[in-house]
Amino acid sequence: MKRLATVLLLAVLFGPPASAGDVIWDETPNADGSVQLTCGDTCAEGELVCVSFWQPGSKMLQVEDLIDEALIPWGQIDFTTAASVVTDRDELIADDVTGGERSEGPDVVAFGGQSWVRARYEFEADKKGYGIDLLMWLKKADIGGLRCSYRKGVDVDANIEALAVRQR
Repeated sequence: MKRLATVLLLAVLFGPPASAGDVIWDETPNADGSVQLTCGDTCAEGELVCVSFWQPGSKMLQVEDLIDEALIPWGQIDFTTAASVVTDRDELIADDVTGGERSEGPDVVAFGGQSWVRARYEFEADKKGYGIDLLMWLKKADIGGLRCSYRKGVDVDANIEALAVRQR
């Protein structure tokens, strides 16, 4: 019995590294109803910080409608997404941030057996390059969203996609 306990302890301490789906996310509710998600040391290299949120939508909407700039106010979404990252990340000072323009999307993408809308943005702060991924999806009459900011050059896609699937 002692030997089994020792083996289990060693497996826990020295087991394989966590995969994207195994990441433990700390959740902090924000006053506006959104939730800030951080994954500590697991995502430290990419400095990944995400915020999940919900907006009222319509039961008539389809995922493909979310990329239609005639239906959805993408100019307002772009501004809000880029501006919100300053409050998402404690280390950023608004005066030091440049850029924030959309670099990709909006596009419908598929992962986790579901369809999503993705837009990507880029900005700089304190001589560091950052990216922002905005993912949106529909659930009943609401639009779910996940806004993640991270250091450029670090592959965070698997962590962001696993978190999005979990949030949905």
